[in-house]
Parts: sequence; C-alpha cells; structure tokens
Amino acid sequence: MIRKTPVTLMIILILGSFLRGMNLGKKPLWLDEIITALFTFGEGYQVIPTGTIFSIQAIPNFFTYQEQSCSHLANFLAEQSTHPPLFFCLLHRWLGIIETLNLFNDSLATQLRVLPTLLGIIAIFLLYYLNQKAFSQQAGLAGAGIMAISPFAVYLSQEARQYSLLFVLIAIALFALVQIIKSDRNAFLSWLIWGIANSLGIYTHYFFLLSLVAQMIILFIFLVRESPRRLFLLFGMTGGVILSYLPWLPTLITHIYSPKTDWLPSFDWFAPIYQLILGLIIMVVTFPIENQPTTIQIISALVMLGLSGWLLYHFSLGYRKLLKDRVTQKVTLALSLYLVLVLLQFLVIIYGLEKNIAIAPRYNYVYYPAIASLLGASLSARSEQIHPALSRKLFSIVGIIGITSCLFVVWNLFFLKPYFPEKNGSTI
Repeated sequence: MIRKTPVTLMIILILGSFLRGMNLGKKPLWLDEIITALFTFGEGYQVIPTGTIFSIQAIPNFFTYQEQSCSHLANFLAEQSTHPPLFFCLLHRWLGIIETLNLFNDSLATQLRVLPTLLGIIAIFLLYYLNQKAFSQQAGLAGAGIMAISPFAVYLSQEARQYSLLFVLIAIALFALVQIIKSDRNAFLSWLIWGIANSLGIYTHYFFLLSLVAQMIILFIFLVRESPRRLFLLFGMTGGVILSYLPWLPTLITHIYSPKTDWLPSFDWFAPIYQLILGLIIMVVTFPIENQPTTIQIISALVMLGLSGWLLYHFSLGYRKLLKDRVTQKVTLALSLYLVLVLLQFLVIIYGLEKNIAIAPRYNYVYYPAIASLLGASLSARSEQIHPALSRKLFSIVGIIGITSCLFVVWNLFFLKPYFPEKNGSTI
C-alpha cells in the first residue's frame, strides 16, 4: 500500500483537477463574482452606469487591470465592502500575472476562477497530509479522495470567491492543531504554522473567527489535561494572532454594523434546522432538484436521502472504530469537538442574533475540512473491518456518488446561481 501511495494520490489529484476545471469558463459570472471582480480591480459599484443603456461590447471596459497596492485595495474594501482584504489582494496579483503572460484573454470568468480552482486542488493535497498525520496513509488517501469528489468543494473551487483559499487555511490550521495535540516534537514550528494560518484566515473571511474560537477551546482543553506547561504557547500565539489583526479590527466593527450585512431574509425558527442538515448532505451528494419538474425533484431528493443514509451508516461504523482505537481516539475527539463547537457558534448566530447564516451553504466552509477528514478516516477504518473485495466496492460506490454529483454541479444542475445569470444573459 505504501509503495502505491504516490500513484494513488496523483490519480486523486488529477481527478480533482479535472472535475474543478470542467466547464470553468462557460458558466456565466453571477452577481457576487462580478462584485468580487469589481473590488479586485479596485473599482466600486459606481463604475457601472445606471439609468442608461450601454452595449455589451462596453462591459470589458469595466474590468480593466491596473496595478494597485494591497494597502490601496484594503482601504477601498474598508469603505465599499464588508470583506477583509487578503483574497482580493491575492486575486489582484494573480490577474497581474496572467495579464503579463497574456493568458486566458478570451474569458474573464476563467481569469477570475483559475486561482480559486488551483487553491481547491491544493486543498486536496492538504487533506491527504492532514489525515496522514492524524490517522494513517490510507486515511490520508481517503480524505483526499473525499475532498476531490465532493460536489460542495468543487462548487466553491469553481467560484471567483475566497472559499477555496479558506479550505486551504483551515486544513493547514487543523494540521498544526493535530501536530500540537499528538506530539511535543517541532512544537514551536507547529504553533507558528497554527498562528500564521489563523491570522491569514481572519484576514480572508470574518467567519474564520468561528474556526479560530473552536481551535482555541480545543487546544485549551487538551493542554489543561495533558500538558499545562504548554498553555503559555497557546496564550502567546493567540495574543500574536490578535495583535496581527489590530490594524483591521476597527474596520471589522464598522462592517458588523453596516447595512450591507442585512441581506438575510426574515428570521424563521424552523428553516435553519433543515438547512443545516441539507448543508451536510450536499457536501457528499447532489442530484438535480433546483428548477426541475416535481417528479425529478422527488426522485432526486429520495436518491440523495438514500445515498446519504448509506454513507452515514458506513461512516458511523468506521467512526466507532476510530474512537475505540487508542492511536486515533485523541485526534478523532479533537476534530469531532471542532465540528460541535463550530455548529454551536452557528446556532448562537442563528437563534441568538436571529441571523440565519444556514441559508447560504457556502458558509459551511468553516467546518467542511473537518467533515472531509473524519469521513475519509472513518471510511478507511470501515474498509479494514470488511473483506478486501467489499472494501473496494465501498470506495467504488463512494467514488461513483461523488463523481456523478460533481458532474451535476459543473453542468449547472445543482448549486444554481442566484438571479439565474445564464437565463438573463440569453434573454439579453
């Protein structure tokens, strides 16, 4: 198995790259991607003429690259947006590179989406590395495979937005957390990686703070129980992360109270429950439901429920094995606690602040890497409980489910873009 690992990992990476690259420039940009593009180019809404008719040929003029400093973009975003600046700075630099190399000139959508796609591929490799360190090489391959064929991961990797970068940063942070919990060796390096990943994360998206809080609680619990003398490292590195964020803290406070964050619909006590459950299901299986005839919707929903139930059954059996094994028990508990803490924070925001963030599945990026890690490790453990032939069948079925679901996503049959840009574009 060990000798086959590099080949298997390469196949997984190629498959993940293929799925993320399919149809990449053909799906029209939707509103949030267009806004991302405007901010990345250092422009605001005012660049788009209103109250007048302009030709389609004039649209590229609104997206002209002119090199600007990251500090200029940060100041611009502080005033015009409700997002921190890191991803926009990276995307701006990326657009400068492809402008210099004269790449992807035929499609603005491709220019904007290639960087998130590349980051999504990097996230696959990082999931392998996380699970290999936390569990085993086979669990590493399984985790990478889950990430590669996850329709949710493919969906976010094909959008010109910051979510695949967040996958990368959370995977790195969790890897460092696992390293800290499992071993005293290279402790300072692990703490440094943990601090840098979290600092970059909160400069990428505000909900990364939920991840940071969950990680801090986990580290505090494990260190108090097993190594109190290392608590000073937790306090010191957390202080460093906070200090690194002080320049942006006033902007965060301003953005929290900005009217631009009031786009969520009126509060509903019941809706968030099924939306959170659906958010978990669509991480692994997606069949056409949106904008489909009722018969197709019913069949697709039943298939999704059946397949997710089958996956949950095998996951639960493998998960129990991970909890019983003294080698994997600690890390399994840590990653599980991470999920619980993040979801609890979701519930506080939803029911405490009456802000239903569950309506937007993309925000589930905060806990998706932990889901992929535990699902991969649990299926790997499950495969060790059954005959090798059944093990191959298990992974084959999981692969078919994932690849089929991804194809529905890349061909725009699931995760439809709000405001239906393809339909409106055809009408125009």
